[in-house]
Amino acid sequence: MAKAFKGVDKFFVAKITSDTAEGIVYDTPFQVSAIQHVTREDSEESAKVFGDNKVQIVVKGEGTQSATFTTFCLDPVDLAKLLGHKTVGKAMVATNRAEDVQFGIMYRLKNSDGTYVYVALAKAKFLAPSEDVETENDGTDVTLMELQAELLSTVYEFEIDGSKSAYRYLQLKEEVGENYEDTFFAEMQTPETLKTLQNLEEGGA
Repeated sequence: MAKAFKGVDKFFVAKITSDTAEGIVYDTPFQVSAIQHVTREDSEESAKVFGDNKVQIVVKGEGTQSATFTTFCLDPVDLAKLLGHKTVGKAMVATNRAEDVQFGIMYRLKNSDGTYVYVALAKAKFLAPSEDVETENDGTDVTLMELQAELLSTVYEFEIDGSKSAYRYLQLKEEVGENYEDTFFAEMQTPETLKTLQNLEEGGA
């Protein structure tokens, strides 16, 4: 059956407290805000190497990975958590010594048949959103917040399909009759947690 995406919701993040060769540790996920739109860019760079007047090899590498989340405007204290800025009471104070904070990100995409595709981005660094707001008028236009994030690979290498590898993102397709909503967002999902989530046997695919 043909399907198309018709919605996005459940914008969650989990702060990364440690990412080393020994393992990666996430805090408990929390919901950032209602989300209106998501754009994720996952490009790949390649270069042709010529010899004897023809292409001999093609070298491929990771290109730019980024995501933009259009949300309702966050309170300054909540925005400070994502950017690593300091707070004074209910105010965010941006300094030149912001904490280098990184997060795992989760959300889900709604299919036209009512099922969902669950998405987890392993590691991201949020960038300060720009402001582009007009004066109030008699119209109905409003300005939402665009949160941009640089997407990164984990330092820790997971056991995936018989070999170890760092990972950048995962997608989990829900079938009719399944419901991963409560379990998926309870903890930051990784290739390791997916086995428990789907009740797979050890070594299952």
